Amino acid sequence: VIAAGESAGALGGFLSGSGSTIACLALAEGAELQAIGSAMQNAYQVIGRSRLIFSEADNGGARTVELGG
Repeated sequence: VIAAGESAGALGGFLSGSGSTIACLALAEGAELQAIGSAMQNAYQVIGRSRLIFSEADNGGARTVELGG
């Protein structure tokens, strides 16, 4: 699944936990990002069903949040 994502343009991938999450990282957007996700899902199809989630990194760094109260 990771190799499929990388072949479609992802920078790399990893398993999270015991494999319940398979993720790839990419700088892509739009159709190219969708193609990476589709390639991963197609590769996983032989095992079972999957769910595709796109997420963005928060590169803002650590910050203090004041709670009202």
